[in-house]
Amino acid sequence: MNREFTVIKENTAWVQTITHIRTGQGWLYSTLVIDLFDRKVFKGLLSNTMRAKDTNRFDIVQSRINH
Repeated sequence: MNREFTVIKENTAWVQTITHIRTGQGWLYSTLVIDLFDRKVFKGLLSNTMRAKDTNRFDIVQSRINH
């Protein structure tokens, strides 16, 4: 992976991370999407599954562009 993360314009490069959290009722999965331009989190989701459909890509892009 090219680890050159110099980005000169917002909404051109994003990263996504997912982590699991054990709770008293089972596992939760936290997903964050970060714009590499300003390193701001512009979407955070909490789910009880790791399925791709739980992170709707269109909603993530639209939420950042509309703000």
